[in-house]
Amino acid sequence: MANPALNVSKSLSGRARTIELYIRRVNEAAEDKVLTNFDLDIAYAGAFLHWCTALERSLEQLFVGLLTSRLVIRGGVSPLIEVKSDRVAHSILKGDKRYVDWIPYDHTSTRAKAFLSGGRPFTRLERPQLHSLEKTHKLRNAIAHNSAHSLKVFKSEFVEGAGLPTWQQRPGGYLRGQHSGSQTRIENLIGEGLIVVKILCT
Repeated sequence: MANPALNVSKSLSGRARTIELYIRRVNEAAEDKVLTNFDLDIAYAGAFLHWCTALERSLEQLFVGLLTSRLVIRGGVSPLIEVKSDRVAHSILKGDKRYVDWIPYDHTSTRAKAFLSGGRPFTRLERPQLHSLEKTHKLRNAIAHNSAHSLKVFKSEFVEGAGLPTWQQRPGGYLRGQHSGSQTRIENLIGEGLIVVKILCT
């Protein structure tokens, strides 16, 4: 019997709460002078990579679940091929690649059009959600690769012309900075990611 795809969204929400609690503990340690700003940058960067992994895993779970008809969403989904097991689905999606990447998101939407009628629900995201996923991808690359190119993209996208203090001109520090009110940028990106997955699951 098929399960509601919203279970994927709920599971991701639980992971987000875990990450946010970790960040809270890190901030408390910093207030107690246990951690330095350098420590904080590393902690935030690591937390963000953990979030990106959880987000991609959720996209994968949803895609495979819909392709195998193990998961259902409101309005239904029509797979273009019949796949009976997760193992077979993973094999088909991977093809001759070593792994399947779900972000950048255009890879996911292109894949959805090949396997699901109309690419639904992965083609239903609008510009704000797509822009949020693009920001997530660029920040992840800057942290994970730390290459000249990824850092150049980071500075071009997030730093140049923004008037940020020096400590926020690095990926970890940028994530620590305020988005609005008392919400940090990492909290904002996590919240936006949760909205994306909820939209896809309903």
